[in-house]
Amino acid sequence: MTRRPALVADGEFLGMSHRCLVDSSANVNMSGLLEPTLYVIKGIAILDNDGNRLLAKYYDPTVFPTVKDEKKFEKNLFQKTHRANAEVIMLDRLTCVYRSNVDLFFYVMGLSHENELILVSVLSCLYDAVSSILRKNVEKRTLLDNLDIIMLAMDEICDGGVPLETDPQVVSQRVALRMEESPFNDQTVTQSCMAVFGKGDLVGRSKICLPLPSKAVTPTSSIASKCARNLNPPLGRFCSQPVSN
Repeated sequence: MTRRPALVADGEFLGMSHRCLVDSSANVNMSGLLEPTLYVIKGIAILDNDGNRLLAKYYDPTVFPTVKDEKKFEKNLFQKTHRANAEVIMLDRLTCVYRSNVDLFFYVMGLSHENELILVSVLSCLYDAVSSILRKNVEKRTLLDNLDIIMLAMDEICDGGVPLETDPQVVSQRVALRMEESPFNDQTVTQSCMAVFGKGDLVGRSKICLPLPSKAVTPTSSIASKCARNLNPPLGRFCSQPVSN
């Protein structure tokens, strides 16, 4: 007869060297257990208050094979959640956690057997990162104006269905660094040219291309060749009127 270990108040077993052991009398079918996987996120979506998609990414083509299937699911999901007070719902064999603010709805989807705490962690990270990037102004218009940055943040949080980061501050910092690495981020054409040619050289080059008159003058071959001689690399094609001698 197998002796069962006594239980203590906090749920731990006495006389066991490990905290979690299966009783020898239990018959567990190991082949029936699900294989562990890192691909816990099946989709992330941001919808407006009409249920229209603003930004969405799905990571498992077997769940939603086509874009039509994705939008059909989003429409059904929005109808079930836009007036509900809960934060989690089971729909089409998927566990969906969601959060809303003003005119935006944030959704994170996983399979029916996934741990809701993992999904909620990803959802909270997404919302807080978006709130930080948009400076607490989480609404549709501001999100559309910064959609490229939000896409970067989503890629930092989840890649191919694998959660990579759940700290919104880390995500915001990484997105800021990646935006600073972009050569044309928040730069005018003049600033970009100054970065390439230098300030003094740019002033000399700017004298070649004069403002356009009321009637555009077609450049002749001699004018184009003169522009080509004065510019390195040749930018004569941008000149649209003769250059005074």
